[in-house]
Amino acid sequence: MTLRIIKNKTAQTVYMKDISTTLSAYGEEELSARLGFRMLAESEDLARELGSGSVVLDLGDGVEIAFPRSIDILREWPQTFKTTGDNRLIVNSTPQPGTMTDFCLTSRTDSASDSVGDLMHIDHTVFQFGVDTQGVNKSCGLFVDNGNTSEISKYWLNTKYLEFNVLGNRTFFYDGGVMWRGLADNGVNGMMAVSLEAVNSVFNPGDYECTPGTGNAVLVDGYLLVPYAGGQYNLPVGQPAAQTPQPFKMTGVTPMVMTGTYWSPAFWQVDYNLTTQKFFNLQPCENPYAEKRSTDTGDANIIRIFGNLLTTEIPLMSFVKDFLVIGNSNNFFGVASPDATEIGHGIRIRMDCKTIINTIHPNVAWGLVGYMKTYREHTV
Repeated sequence: MTLRIIKNKTAQTVYMKDISTTLSAYGEEELSARLGFRMLAESEDLARELGSGSVVLDLGDGVEIAFPRSIDILREWPQTFKTTGDNRLIVNSTPQPGTMTDFCLTSRTDSASDSVGDLMHIDHTVFQFGVDTQGVNKSCGLFVDNGNTSEISKYWLNTKYLEFNVLGNRTFFYDGGVMWRGLADNGVNGMMAVSLEAVNSVFNPGDYECTPGTGNAVLVDGYLLVPYAGGQYNLPVGQPAAQTPQPFKMTGVTPMVMTGTYWSPAFWQVDYNLTTQKFFNLQPCENPYAEKRSTDTGDANIIRIFGNLLTTEIPLMSFVKDFLVIGNSNNFFGVASPDATEIGHGIRIRMDCKTIINTIHPNVAWGLVGYMKTYREHTV
């Protein structure tokens, strides 16, 4: 068995944040079983301590290996691949990131006590302009030929939000589909456009401010709150759950599935107690642009969330953009991807359906239902 024992050669405690490891004075720990070879190879904090001489590497034979040979050994971590009896490589092409498969017509399907499912379904009814509160009459970029002149179409908008409870239950979106009824086959009696995108949770700083105190956050570009001493907002930084308004509407960032690195900056972090289901200890991120982050807090019941506080809804990802549909679908129209995308805390899926109105296409009643295929750590 290959071991990776890290020994502290100093009389001081050595803390390596990105692998959540603390070595006491002259202490040691075998780390490969807990962290794996890859995480040790990619740890910047471990590399820094090895380079300074504070720690050394031992492969289990009592021989202490110093820098730079220790780095070379760590980064030459052994990889094992499944092979057939005649040594041909076995390849598994599934995008599933080691989690359970979950087909759902509701948005929140785990058993957390505050999870409320919401059907992925929209009914559009015919209504009178200026009376209905479900939609808004707006111009859209579709032109029709009404026989003598071109006419700019308008539309009624129906919107559905889907929210996911991913706290302690990592969730990945893989594919989905929609089915519709009530539109004419030739489009003359009805036309509709579907859009699907991911948006943030809206954070209203007035709902979370602490008083009295000096401001610790400032609004940038009219929608992004960032840490700033003396700013115009005083958020509950470092406060316990009792002084932190619940729920805390942070929009979380997630690592890329293939590399494990973070692609989006995060200016804030907050802790969440899985037992009490409360947020607490809001803090500015030490490095908002870090590619490696540890969600480990040392307590199995408490997880750390990295993200941003956004005061206005903005699109974060677009999956389908104004896809025109007519007639009645015979089956679900799929929206698929070759890869799975992790859904962060506070990310909402927004589905917009625009009923297009002009002299050729009158307002008609229709119905739409959809499904999503997700990969989740827990499905019950």
